Amino acid sequence: MEYFVKKRSPLRASFTKTNKSLMSLFDDENIELNYVKIKLATLEHISADLTTLDNEILGLALSADVNGKSYSDDFESVEEYKIKYDEAIVCVNSFIESKSQPNVNILSNENSKIKLPKLELMKFGGEVKEWLCFWSQFKRIHKHKYMELEDKFQYLIQCMSPGTIAKEIIDGFPSTAENYTKAIESLKARFGHEELLVEYYVHELLTLVVQNVTKSKLSITQLYDTLESHLRSLESIRMTSDKYSVMLFLLVESCIPEDILRVWLRNSVSEEKSYSARLTQLLNFLRAEVEGEEHITLAKSDQPIICGSIPSLQKGPWTLELAERGIHITDIDCVNS
Repeated sequence: MEYFVKKRSPLRASFTKTNKSLMSLFDDENIELNYVKIKLATLEHISADLTTLDNEILGLALSADVNGKSYSDDFESVEEYKIKYDEAIVCVNSFIESKSQPNVNILSNENSKIKLPKLELMKFGGEVKEWLCFWSQFKRIHKHKYMELEDKFQYLIQCMSPGTIAKEIIDGFPSTAENYTKAIESLKARFGHEELLVEYYVHELLTLVVQNVTKSKLSITQLYDTLESHLRSLESIRMTSDKYSVMLFLLVESCIPEDILRVWLRNSVSEEKSYSARLTQLLNFLRAEVEGEEHITLAKSDQPIICGSIPSLQKGPWTLELAERGIHITDIDCVNS
């Protein structure tokens, strides 16, 4: 039995080293799938050899151990390595599945592979308007199952803009695994709580209302783009529900220039409709107005080409006859008319 135990010891060391190396691969976004499969195959061979020795040792321990304590201890030790091997298989299968889904870093077809550039982590300095975008990206790191907390903390530190209040808050925590969760909660409490975000975006809508009564008004296209951006941000914190739709509808309606508001009021049908539905209808109306403005701009841009291709009018009896009937035709440049 001692012979088999000595023979098993280096195998277990090799298993632990290979398993640790395999797990570290998942932190590299650009790791090749084949390299992961090779590591798993190596671990599989070691595990098979280990299982053979374990069975020999357990059999000898069972026959030699009177009270069963030695066998029980060995059995628990063997099960630990089996669990580690099963966990490795699950991790590799999850990794393979993620690589087979669309929108991965490598896009492939029959003839080529295109590797997309790495995404740079967004910097955060403590501006409320930056929080939603920052957290939307960083939470992928925050929720990573196999990344050590110390590594997550280092990524968090890299995301903080130097010389800002957010950087000062994070620097106040020693970068240890125990402090990572505390640092995240501190950032959320300071910049990411719902009341603060609601207050910010409602204030931005009120700014648009005030701007609507001044001389420096936004164009309908700029207004729609800004409104949609703010409302999408509010939607991401679940503020566009019926609970807030009355306030949001009135705010958005107050942002609209008077001439466009008149058109909206003439054409809107509000009987038995919730404010949430009316808000959606109003945004659809504004989008249609923006599309109309874009069509007009496009038509004007083509006008010189069309006018330049029309030949000059030749005066004749037919033009005099039209003039007598009150119809006047001119070949004056339509762009300057």
